[in-house]
Amino acid sequence: MRWDKAGFTSFYVYRGSHLPVLCSKLDEIWANFSDAFNKGNSFDTAHYIEASYDALVNILCTSAKAFVSIAKKELLQIVVDRRTRPA
Repeated sequence: MRWDKAGFTSFYVYRGSHLPVLCSKLDEIWANFSDAFNKGNSFDTAHYIEASYDALVNILCTSAKAFVSIAKKELLQIVVDRRTRPA
């Protein structure tokens, strides 16, 4: 990915519009966890942590794919060749 060619404004706007939704869900999960804990009930914490993590990674990957250019393989090979060439 070419972060030097990224559309940062669009990346941040997209990410910023999706993260509050995730934060609201996390607030709900926390409230449910606290309620279950106070009542002595079990709560599948691992499931909610994994689902929240997956949602966060999905938001970040989707925004990066949409607004960050991908370097061509040939360009990356040139960069690698220049760095590994003896001086």
